[in-house]
Amino acid sequence: MHVVEIILIVLLLFFVFTQFSSIPTNQIEWSRIKLGILGDDVLKVLNLKGVDWFNRTSIERELEKLLPSNIMYSVVLKNVIKPKIKTGCLCDEDEKNAIENALKPGFDINGQDVTFEVIGVNSIDELFSFDFDVVLIPKYTDLTQHLAQIRNFLSKGKGVVEVFDLPKIDYVQREVFGLDTGEEKATEKYIVFTDESKDASNEINKIYRYFYNIPRFYDTFNSTYEWANLTGLLMLAPDGNPSPSLFLGNDTRVYTRFYKGFDTGEIDMDIMLDKNALLLVGFRFDSNNNQYFASFSSNSSFGFDSFYRSDSSLHSIGTNTSHITEPGAWHRIRIAAEGNLFRLYSDGKLVASATGEGSIIKSNITLLQIHGNSKVDNIKVTFHYGHRMSNFLTSNENTTQANNETYKILLRQIGSGVPACIINYNVEGKGRTAWLSAGDLSVEEQKIILKSILAWAAGDEYKVITSDIKKPVSSFIYTVSNKDMLQPVKVILELGYLY
Repeated sequence: MHVVEIILIVLLLFFVFTQFSSIPTNQIEWSRIKLGILGDDVLKVLNLKGVDWFNRTSIERELEKLLPSNIMYSVVLKNVIKPKIKTGCLCDEDEKNAIENALKPGFDINGQDVTFEVIGVNSIDELFSFDFDVVLIPKYTDLTQHLAQIRNFLSKGKGVVEVFDLPKIDYVQREVFGLDTGEEKATEKYIVFTDESKDASNEINKIYRYFYNIPRFYDTFNSTYEWANLTGLLMLAPDGNPSPSLFLGNDTRVYTRFYKGFDTGEIDMDIMLDKNALLLVGFRFDSNNNQYFASFSSNSSFGFDSFYRSDSSLHSIGTNTSHITEPGAWHRIRIAAEGNLFRLYSDGKLVASATGEGSIIKSNITLLQIHGNSKVDNIKVTFHYGHRMSNFLTSNENTTQANNETYKILLRQIGSGVPACIINYNVEGKGRTAWLSAGDLSVEEQKIILKSILAWAAGDEYKVITSDIKKPVSSFIYTVSNKDMLQPVKVILELGYLY
């Protein structure tokens, strides 16, 4: 019995000793623990206040209220698109202009503006500057003699993107970009995203999601510059979602001044109708000179939310669920046109469907206020999932992935299976590369795929605030952006003492 008691006492003493031995023994350790607790609390407070994690000024203002003056701080976001992507380009003036035009304007995704700055350079020595997030090479260049520079650049978490028809496979193309010559040769069929790109566990899925969420056209109505009017006044309303918004009075008819490229895809927008209002959104012409509209009504005497076709007169087409747009409230609506199949959604609910006729003619977006008043905000045009790109592979092109790693092939041609885009990642640790076969950068889908690839290759870490902190203490939280696509974001706060 005494033996058992002795064993229990020894065990108890051991646990007590272990607990006390884990307590910090000096002031430095206590200070770091206090910084960690402070960092956790500060992140929770800022997140509850709904701070814009991309807004340096706003974050600094809040941190200055919450932190003692002797504490330094840094803020880093992970799993985001950089708001300004600095792109080095080994190109002449004409090539630089074509690339800049393809990347303008930038885009809005999950409420965050993204822009591209293109800096042309004349030599490879200038190209791999650490000032760039990503570099773009628009014509074949043998980089074998610059392998050390490329590897050093990629080791810093940078990206390298090539956009050209590959004439041969050299050492860098094989070892850095993961490319080889395949047996199959390109034909004239459509280009599509691979099945592997649709798998959320694959790295290429990021580019896939960017492509379908980066807008072909968008307007948050800070001005009326993008629009022209046929009748009525072009004017902004002081309220919006958020403010301002476009105000449409009775018999106002406006259209997109510069955007004339809608054929198939999705049009999303926020609308608010007054009582007794009828708003038509024109989105399509066909080869028979018919125009197609989606209608939104706050009074059943004007009809329901549905589709119309206009030839010599306006005709209701398709079916609808007798849905009325509730007046005095903002609603998110979507017009989906996949070929000649049309679907209309209000706040995520399918309310009407119809089919079109004839061949598709690219169109402006028009807004026609037939009765009453309405407000419109946050228009966004995207490709629909499953979109097929026009062929941009040249005859007999046959580049493929070097190691049969199909999860790195982003785009393939239907039928031949020949890749049109191949990526590589974790190159030299954190680097990313991509090869895209050359296409016409004036074509809308080519612009969007280039933006998507560059956004990915530039990396998903954004340093909002940087400080030279000796032995920083890190805290983090996860937040989610999902306005356009699901994007879990890791927010890291680093704290340290000035002295």
